Amino acid sequence: KHIFLFLDYDGTLTPIVEYPDKAILSKETKGVLKKLSASRKYKSAIISGRSLKDIKNMVSLRDIIYAGNHGLEIEGPKIKFESPVSPRIKSVIKYIKEELSRRLSMIKGTFVEDKELSLSIHYRLAKEKDILLIKKIFDEVTHFFSVRGKIKISLGKKVFEVKPPLEWDKGKVVLWLLARQKFILKNKKIFPVYMGDDV
Repeated sequence: KHIFLFLDYDGTLTPIVEYPDKAILSKETKGVLKKLSASRKYKSAIISGRSLKDIKNMVSLRDIIYAGNHGLEIEGPKIKFESPVSPRIKSVIKYIKEELSRRLSMIKGTFVEDKELSLSIHYRLAKEKDILLIKKIFDEVTHFFSVRGKIKISLGKKVFEVKPPLEWDKGKVVLWLLARQKFILKNKKIFPVYMGDDV
């Protein structure tokens, strides 16, 4: 059988850390990934909420499929895809970024990560007493756009995600990549394995 490994990055290949840039792939893990990517029996894909550029820089291995921004950007051997996001939606996301950056700047332990097609609002380092205020500010800035279907919001571990309003997520990108691989292998049996740390 052919085995297709789908791997999350943060919290799976690396531990959850205070700042995203501190989530460095260990030499041992990178060595295992390199061996898997060189094997004809395995196909590997990293499925991440990080931007495509970021996840590629963090892993920096060839012969792996990288799906960044929850699958809005995909790149790998013989594949390159970016989901079409309208300029209007991009401007909404930019506005939200600027507003949240301004309003959350007074609360220590929060920061807005701009991933171009999406945003991550981190509050892992914030004090417990500030969390209700952070959630209130986030809701005030995003509510108008959320109820009008201009953005999608998802929650992670001490993070809010703001994404384009597309019916596309990590699960759907996995199914799409699996279908693509079945077609490439002319319907040979594929055993998919997904490893992640979240729902």
